[in-house]
Amino acid sequence: MKYTCYVLMLAALMAVGCGSKKTVVGPGGTATVEENGDNKKTTINTADGNAVVEQNDKEGTAKVTATDASGKTTTFETSNKIDLAELGVDVYPGATLEEGQNAAAKVKTNEGEMVTAKLLTPDKPEKIEAFYKKLLKDATSFSNAESATVSGKTTGGDSVMVTASWNKDQSKTEIGILVTKKK
Repeated sequence: MKYTCYVLMLAALMAVGCGSKKTVVGPGGTATVEENGDNKKTTINTADGNAVVEQNDKEGTAKVTATDASGKTTTFETSNKIDLAELGVDVYPGATLEEGQNAAAKVKTNEGEMVTAKLLTPDKPEKIEAFYKKLLKDATSFSNAESATVSGKTTGGDSVMVTASWNKDQSKTEIGILVTKKK
């Protein structure tokens, strides 16, 4: 893969100190890393396109924007904060967003968007399954003693997949919601 050398270069550059900027020029392009406190920005430019990685450790966010040579852009965002309304589907009553940097993510392309969130509830998976089977159009489900999966569509036609797995250690159900929105 053409970006392999840049991924390695990126890993080496991540050691850049606070308030600094470093650029490395390679045979296929450049990689620049800027760091200022909790904010880090890495920019990779090649003849095949470019990628920008922005990270804020304090806020728990990361964003990657990649643009190919034809101008097609893909954006990936991950965060420990999200407006749950962005999912476009009701959240199970009483469920809370899991804490941590990977609690929510968004991927945007020219074709559409995927939004995902990890939630927690003290209720068992079968309750989550029943809620989403009732909520989603054309819902189908599969379940066993410790987990359930429901897929279907929102009233607007977006695809939804919900997984619910009992976590014995936390005595809670972990809910994963993935919504795919077409343009």
